[in-house]
Amino acid sequence: MALTGLLGLTAYTGKNGDCEHAPVYVPFPQKGSISNSQNLDGPAFIGSSAKNIFLRSQFPIYPKASLMHGDGGNTGNTDYPGPLGVNTTLTSGENTINIMMWGADGSLTAGYANASAGLPPPRGVVAVDPATYEINAAWYPPDNETLGLAYMEYMQDTNNILLSTKEGNVYVVHRGNCKGHPFFRITRNINLKSAIKPWELLLNTMYDAVDNIWFTTGGIIGGGDPPQNSSTFGYIKPDGTVIKRRVKNQMVENGIAVSGRDVYMATGPSGEADTSTSTGYMWAMDTTGSTDLNVKWKVPYDSGAGGKPGEIARGTGATPVLLDDKFVVITDNADPKVNLLVYHQKTQDSAEEQLVCSVPLFEAGKSNNDNAALAHFDGENFGVMIQNNYGAPPVRLSSPGVPFVLNGPWNNMSGMAGGMVRVDVTPKGECSDTERASKGEHVWYLAAVDWLTGKTTYQFRAGMGGTFNDNWSEGTLGPDGTFYQSVLAGVIGVKD
Repeated sequence: MALTGLLGLTAYTGKNGDCEHAPVYVPFPQKGSISNSQNLDGPAFIGSSAKNIFLRSQFPIYPKASLMHGDGGNTGNTDYPGPLGVNTTLTSGENTINIMMWGADGSLTAGYANASAGLPPPRGVVAVDPATYEINAAWYPPDNETLGLAYMEYMQDTNNILLSTKEGNVYVVHRGNCKGHPFFRITRNINLKSAIKPWELLLNTMYDAVDNIWFTTGGIIGGGDPPQNSSTFGYIKPDGTVIKRRVKNQMVENGIAVSGRDVYMATGPSGEADTSTSTGYMWAMDTTGSTDLNVKWKVPYDSGAGGKPGEIARGTGATPVLLDDKFVVITDNADPKVNLLVYHQKTQDSAEEQLVCSVPLFEAGKSNNDNAALAHFDGENFGVMIQNNYGAPPVRLSSPGVPFVLNGPWNNMSGMAGGMVRVDVTPKGECSDTERASKGEHVWYLAAVDWLTGKTTYQFRAGMGGTFNDNWSEGTLGPDGTFYQSVLAGVIGVKD
């Protein structure tokens, strides 16, 4: 199979700067906008426009990076503006991009599933025009390896993208620009196949502040990955030395958080540990100590019996989120309610003291979370917002030879319990919660939720039918105030 992004890697042009390493520019065929796949009734706008109230600026997380959950601390917040519901419009493009990452210059790089190349579609990264959604450059891993797009990382100071394949390769791919045309080229490749077990899949790679590349194996069971009865984690030094550890009967099922030289990771039960009364663990690590990999603390959490409707992870479904340099939060998978768990980042004297507070979430028997929280510090308290995924339809997966019904039952959100909760955490570690109701609809809307009050200010209709299903993908704000959302048929942008 010949892919444009691979063919361009061997032909170089230019003599100076980025052009010295640039492949020959090959224009990409462009696509149109997304059409509704159902003809349904639904108001174009619900509610009223929001007031333009500025929130406190982000707490800086280093190294500076753009990822699925925002930054290295996975806070999900940004200093970019957003649509307020004033003369709001929608644009769209049929290129099936996901996991959008921003350069410091406002450039947009995204994961890409090349559906035109067959099933399963090859995964790559693409340079996207944020105004037109046109693809201007692409890169695919060699040997048809499977890129793990969920937890790739864009380094904003270097324009390097840190990527890994499930098969065990780590790639550093540089995004350059020659004569107005973006391009990608490999600058580093580390083979970790001998460092991980044959049944383990590489899941996470992230830089710390001293250029170590931290990695974990693992997978997302609800996203099609197999259960793994062990996890390998560690880091690659700048000289290529690999420092690692392995834990049995635990599996990493989410992203990790990195701030400075500190790393936070959650594991869920697998193998012999996957029982009706199982335990997962929250970990904090750094590179100090005689072993070169120091586990600062490791605390158990309740992962329940599993099997909740809508569940895509056996343990916690939440990537760790940092509350500035004070706390780190995940949710557990306890029964009958999941809990928000708030931990001290700094090491305490015991596991009991490491846990700041535990807050039950949602209605008993209808409680689940499979996403990172949103977090923001307003100058007085940390706000943490969590979504209830109980009863959510499964992730839609492509399978060769299996018919796909675009408007099939996997679009049905009516079985979801719904709801959002905001938990406020004081700097002293006192926690309180307030319920925020937010139900799903069959006609797809962007919902604007007031961070201060938790009320849904407005809903803007995006489209009708399965083409506008977000299929568990994250959205992002762009520098110009556009809200971008990956959907099944491509990508949409909503802007005032």
